[in-house]
Parts: sequence; structure tokens; C-alpha cells
Amino acid sequence: PPLAMCPSSSWGQSARPTGFPNSVPVLPADLDVLVRQTGQAAPTRAAIGLPSTCRCRHGFPQAFALDPLPAGSGRANSGLLKLTCPHLVNAVDDLEDDGGIVTFNERLAVCPPDGVGDEERRRLRNSAAEAHTVHASMRRDMLSSNDDLEALCSKLGERGAEAFLGSGVAGAAEGTFGSDDGVAGDVKCLHAWLADYLFRGLEGDSALLGSAVGAELEMEGLI
Repeated sequence: PPLAMCPSSSWGQSARPTGFPNSVPVLPADLDVLVRQTGQAAPTRAAIGLPSTCRCRHGFPQAFALDPLPAGSGRANSGLLKLTCPHLVNAVDDLEDDGGIVTFNERLAVCPPDGVGDEERRRLRNSAAEAHTVHASMRRDMLSSNDDLEALCSKLGERGAEAFLGSGVAGAAEGTFGSDDGVAGDVKCLHAWLADYLFRGLEGDSALLGSAVGAELEMEGLI
């Protein structure tokens, strides 16, 4: 039968807790929504949380937290968050198609040639660096058991497993976070940064990059 017609009891689901703030457990009805939003059943095996305060005007979840190594799935998820609201996903697609990733990479540079906006860029950069650190720390915490580490090493090898554990938002490699000489890192995926804002945006400067993505969508009339 079509995915949307399958009962929620048929979806597998990870029991691993998520450490993201503003996160609540995923209910069977949320899994049904996730399948309708993505057209896929596979993400339900990894869904472990959703933002408590960020549902759309129709009451549906807009993003989910994922288990990085869901049991029985045979895969490792480099990203810990997934933006699922079709309206938001399409809007971010349009933003990326219009050069949004290049624009945000430039905004993360600490020392622009004209010296304008240095403080704003520093705040944005520091917030992004913190987000990468938070995601890497949560991934290590969730995969700290010997069984998880053995499974990860078996799948990725020791070097691959260490790189996986140390990766940041959207699975960004540690070496792409940027450097202190003003070279911007690679934001990689604006969908992931907006999802990060939906989970962590209530805590001061903790999700400035995702907040900026949302503001850009509003300014462009995409949401």
C-alpha cells in the first residue's frame, strides 16, 4: 500500500534519547506525519525527538532529531537533525539555488576586505562554531557505548569512525569549520542550520546562523 496508508505501528523507531534542548519524544502520530512529509519510511527508524515549540500553523512538526546509528537500519546518519516541513524544505531549496550557501559562507568570514560588519560576523561565526561543537558532543554522547563504537568502527573503520564522531552540523568535517584568520567554513546545508534553530534558537546566540537563514527566507518572501 502507499506509504501514507500504512499504520504507524508498522514504522520502526529508535529508543535512543536525544540531548537537544527544547526536544520532546516522538509519538506514533508524528511518525505518520514524517512519512507523509518525506515520502519515505526509512527516517522513522531514526526519529528520536522534535522541537516542542516549533510546529507549523497546522500543528505538524517541522523538524526531527535523528539517531546517528539507528539499530537495524544498516546506516549511519551524519546529520543529527532533519528539516521535514515540505514548505520550509522547498523554500530553503530555492534559497540554496540562488547562491545562499555561498552568501552565508561569505558572511562567516571574520575579516571582510572592507572591514564592515566585523562584529556581526564574529557573533555569527562564534555561534556557528558553538553549534558544530554541540552537535559533535551530542553525537559522541549518544554513541559512547562499546557496542555502538564497535559497530561504527566495523562500518566506517577507525579513522572514519573518529571523523564521524567529531563532525558538526549536517556532518560537516571538523576541518571545514573555518579558521581564525578569517577564512569561512562551509555551511554545507542550510536545511540543517534552520533545523538547528528550531531546536536551539530559544537560547540567546546559540543558533544565530539558523535564525539568519529564517530571516533571509522571510526577506525573500519564501515563507
